[in-house]
Amino acid sequence: MSNTKKIWKAKGRFTTGFEMEMFTLDKEGHVVYEQDYIISRAKKYFKDVSVVKEVGKHMVEVGSQPSSDLRTSFNHILYTLEKTWEVAEKKNLLLYPFATYPGEFNPEINSSFWYDIRKKILGEEKFKMSGLCLGFHFHFAVPKNIFSRKKRVIVTLPDKKEQQSFISGYNFLIAADPVVTTFMQSSPYIQGTYLAKDSRMLFYRGGENLKFNGLYNDFQIFGGLQSYIYTITDLAKLIQKRYDLLKSQLIHWGFDPRLIKKYAKKLDTAWNPVKVNKHGTYEQRGMDMNLPSYCLSVSALLQLALKRIVEEHIAVVPSDVGIYRPFKLEGKKLHIPPISIVQENLQHLSATEGLSNIKILRYCKALVQFAQAGDNQDQKRFMTRISSMLSEKKTISDKIIEKIKSLGFDDSITADAAATLAEGYAYEFLDDIDYTKALLS
Repeated sequence: MSNTKKIWKAKGRFTTGFEMEMFTLDKEGHVVYEQDYIISRAKKYFKDVSVVKEVGKHMVEVGSQPSSDLRTSFNHILYTLEKTWEVAEKKNLLLYPFATYPGEFNPEINSSFWYDIRKKILGEEKFKMSGLCLGFHFHFAVPKNIFSRKKRVIVTLPDKKEQQSFISGYNFLIAADPVVTTFMQSSPYIQGTYLAKDSRMLFYRGGENLKFNGLYNDFQIFGGLQSYIYTITDLAKLIQKRYDLLKSQLIHWGFDPRLIKKYAKKLDTAWNPVKVNKHGTYEQRGMDMNLPSYCLSVSALLQLALKRIVEEHIAVVPSDVGIYRPFKLEGKKLHIPPISIVQENLQHLSATEGLSNIKILRYCKALVQFAQAGDNQDQKRFMTRISSMLSEKKTISDKIIEKIKSLGFDDSITADAAATLAEGYAYEFLDDIDYTKALLS
């Protein structure tokens, strides 16, 4: 996470933080490679914002100060977005907030230790896929005694309640992935062509379950949606397996394997939709980037649900009940579907059909009902976008598809039309910052 060495010192049992990635455009809505300009100026003029590089030279990432108060943390990222926009505006640039640019362009990839490794392992042309996709990342602090801040590793302790809380939170986020990816979908067109309502998911994760030859198609352990865990040892073994595989790939491609110790911790070697990172947070990083008000709604949903799981000592249990009654609470057990249902069925339906699929619609409603049964009335009003989506059965992707069809296009879009569309949504992004500030006030 951006500037995490500094910001994740924040205290709090339910601390959250966020990352938002955006494309840089010119005033006409075309992709331009202005990452260095925006970052250098932002750092020069605003010392209290975090704007950092992303994989492509046409991308920037902003981060928030974490806080156990969602309003505080989200207000900070809105402030950062405003200041980043001010910097861009001085050079007649725009920021585009959706997960894929609708038109065709050539991504220019930065060079770094991590990027160069992945270029070799995944293939240089395939790695360019990462330069076509933007995400929104949600962070939530893991139980404090589960994580060693000194060694940056997960530890096993005899406290059964904390272990159950950790495992339940992790498994809940995996089960919730088809819900939050549906609510956040904003990427129906990529490289000028319609692919899916969540093209980013197919492009980035890839794999047999998604029926697409994406970025991590052959290395699902690094980028695919992983299985549930039943003990902390299960997760520790997965982390070690991933680390060992990366080391073997380093040796295979002629890198000095000692570089991995120099540049990374074991928890760095994952780009999965759900992971635990080296700053002691769960990270849901499988979602499309979207307008801030949508990011706020999904963040409130996840924080409310995770707080219930922790405060009420709820055990999240994969079961057959979870197939037909997902997120049903029985006593202190929250039922979720078996992992095969989530990975092989719900994940793909989320990407391709979204809220038009009755199974996904019911799944989303079930999670919202569980989260909103908690006692934090204040945060429920942050979820206005979710309420509207469930009522209209339309996401941002559905609205983009409607807009493009109204312009006379269907499965493909011209460069000029894509630029006009992107310019309009860039200004809608600016308006949505104000709308989200009003929600939080």
